[in-house]
Amino acid sequence: MPNLRHHSQSSLIYRTDRSLAMTGTWHVRLLIGALLSIFVLSVVFEQDILIQSANAQASVPKRVVQNRRKVPTYEWTLAAGVLPLDAFKKGLTAGGSLTIHQNHRWAWEALSLAYSFELKTALEDQLQTFYSLQPTPFERVKLFALSNLVFKPLYWKGSWLNQKMAYGELLLVAGGGYGWLSQTSRPAFDAGFAIKLLHENEFATRLDVRMISFFNAEDIHNELWVNLGFSL
Repeated sequence: MPNLRHHSQSSLIYRTDRSLAMTGTWHVRLLIGALLSIFVLSVVFEQDILIQSANAQASVPKRVVQNRRKVPTYEWTLAAGVLPLDAFKKGLTAGGSLTIHQNHRWAWEALSLAYSFELKTALEDQLQTFYSLQPTPFERVKLFALSNLVFKPLYWKGSWLNQKMAYGELLLVAGGGYGWLSQTSRPAFDAGFAIKLLHENEFATRLDVRMISFFNAEDIHNELWVNLGFSL
């Protein structure tokens, strides 16, 4: 009988220890499962935040350059230029223009007016002196008026000798008008580009390079116009 009691007590202690061990294992598994669930949820939540942030950034229009210089609505320009294509007689131009700026991207050059002064070269005298030849008479541009659409695709700012801020624009110009030549008058089409430097007090300088075609039913008279202007 004493042996049976001892055996019974030993069996009861074993079952109790085993039950406690199983209970401890279940708690550990539950804790590990909870930690894994929290980790997975945090990863999913973080990915969702990143996707929402990327979508928000994609929907917001980007502005590369901030604090852009103020553009006056009306820009008046005085300029001097040259018509260099005629080998016998160059043209020196003087004129002005009025440009109306709609915004930072578009503008309308309402009127550009230029008068051309004739400048003879030495080539005509050389033909007469050495070969007794007269140059073939060509029409010469005297006066032209143009109106153009202006597109401003590029704006920049930088540092001039690490002392001053420098601002500038690239302008694309296209339009038409009318020209008065030495013998005829005809419609014109022009296209080109300009580099504009912005200074203090809304003062600016610009260099224009344009091709102008004066046309009628008989022929087309082409001129390259290089023009340097000062704007306010």
